[in-house]
Amino acid sequence: MNRFWLTFLLLGCVTICSSKEYKDTLWTTDNDRIILTYDLRYNSDGVDIRFLDVKKKLGRINAKRYKKLEDVEVIFFDRTGVYEDMTFTNITPEAFMVPSNLKYSKSDIGYFSLQDRPSLSFQIKGKEKETISIPLYLAYYEGKGERKLFSVCKKFNITLKGNNSSKASMDKKVIQESITSTIELDADNELSTDVLEQIKTVYTLLEAQSRLPFSEMLNYEIMHLRDLDKKVKDRQLSVKIKECLTSCELKRQELEDKALAETKNAQAEMERLAKLEQEREQARQDSIAVAQQKQAEAEKKRNIWMIIGGVILAALCFIGNQVFQHFRNIRNQRSMMEMQQDIARRAENEAKRHAQNYARRKTNEVVNNARRSTQEMVRNKVKQSGGNKPKNISI
Repeated sequence: MNRFWLTFLLLGCVTICSSKEYKDTLWTTDNDRIILTYDLRYNSDGVDIRFLDVKKKLGRINAKRYKKLEDVEVIFFDRTGVYEDMTFTNITPEAFMVPSNLKYSKSDIGYFSLQDRPSLSFQIKGKEKETISIPLYLAYYEGKGERKLFSVCKKFNITLKGNNSSKASMDKKVIQESITSTIELDADNELSTDVLEQIKTVYTLLEAQSRLPFSEMLNYEIMHLRDLDKKVKDRQLSVKIKECLTSCELKRQELEDKALAETKNAQAEMERLAKLEQEREQARQDSIAVAQQKQAEAEKKRNIWMIIGGVILAALCFIGNQVFQHFRNIRNQRSMMEMQQDIARRAENEAKRHAQNYARRKTNEVVNNARRSTQEMVRNKVKQSGGNKPKNISI
């Protein structure tokens, strides 16, 4: 009964538009994950793309840099250039391209944040399918009207149906899609979609896992998949979940075997390197011993030559000392001879001086005696000759 009324309600809405919801899991260049939910609403001449929900999970690189996930937004652009209220840094943004069979009016602001649940409207001109590729950027709000673009995903594509000229055929198709969507919704289609997306996510992370232990993100997704397994009643989905979990265990075992082999190889390599290092150390010790022996021999030879040199030097010093003593004795003898000659010369000169003085003194005495004798004789004769007054007689 519920299915009937729900189908009736949807049939009443198809005269206005048709809608289908999608959910994509996207990966950025830095292995950040974006889980995007949107729907396509077709009308008589175009389509509206409404973004319903977005979730983001940062990878190992960016999770350490941007710890406040609430400050991270998913942004796309419909034009490039200067933006009035915001500045974007680090990465030059690219706007999504509009195919020729679609008509789109660019926004004034130039960019959209998926957290605001924006909507895009396109007019469809042709009947062929068209694909819109929208680059998605992760942006971190740094304050003062500035956002830093730090990661990008360029694999988000939306395929749009062509415009059918017959409105009746479109309405018929919309009715079929609405009934199908109703049946799928009644069959817990949302849970099935979540399970399939989760299995895809686990496989993607599992493929990127190259060593143990599993990353925190992969363990979290496996645990989430186990939780979904408890809710699933469909046997095929349960089989797919078990296959995925089995693949995880096989991957774990494969990585364990690989790690064990690497450990053994590393241990063997360490032993080889240790043996090589030991041989190098032994060779180094042998080289040191040879060098020490050569040095000891060289020192021994040097000591012998030093002893020989010391003996020769001592002999030379002795000989030199004897020669020096000989020349000093000769000089002393010469000095003594010169001194004796000088004394003899002085004595001779002194004797000559005394002899001359003596001779001069004797001569003076003889002269003086003769003068006195003469004067005395003259005086006596004067007295004898008469009492005439004597005159001064000089000789």
